[in-house]
Amino acid sequence: MKRRIRYSIIGSGLVIFAVLAPLIVLYVIGVHYNRLTSSYVQTGILSIITDPKNTNVKLTGMTDRSTTTPVNFRFLPAGEYTVTLSKAGYFDWSKRFRVDAGKATIASGALDSIYLVKNTGIIPHSCPNWRASSVCWPKCSSLRPRGKPNIAG
Repeated sequence: MKRRIRYSIIGSGLVIFAVLAPLIVLYVIGVHYNRLTSSYVQTGILSIITDPKNTNVKLTGMTDRSTTTPVNFRFLPAGEYTVTLSKAGYFDWSKRFRVDAGKATIASGALDSIYLVKNTGIIPHSCPNWRASSVCWPKCSSLRPRGKPNIAG
């Protein structure tokens, strides 16, 4: 191989490396080019893990996306997003999350995953403050056992 061809191949490789290396680094750290504003913006990640798995997820906010769990929504612009989880036989679950630029937001919080409440068909209609997401929902008087009251005295 001639020296001129060898140097042109090496030079082309260096030029390609000089162009692609910064673009790959920016991509990996979550910086993307926004065509609407003609600027570079840093994005965030929203991670959602549920029990049971394969729960339908709808993400609304700055973008609308739908998929099933477990899921990582990558390259989200910073902002507020509403996550709605639904699965047949379970109560729907919805919550707002803030996604910050350059950070990962984990929707499950301190727990390992989001646990959906099974819908058994018994819905306490007479309890005005009942919420499916509430941990203490049996406090409602319509859910207490019927019979003689326990009078301590």
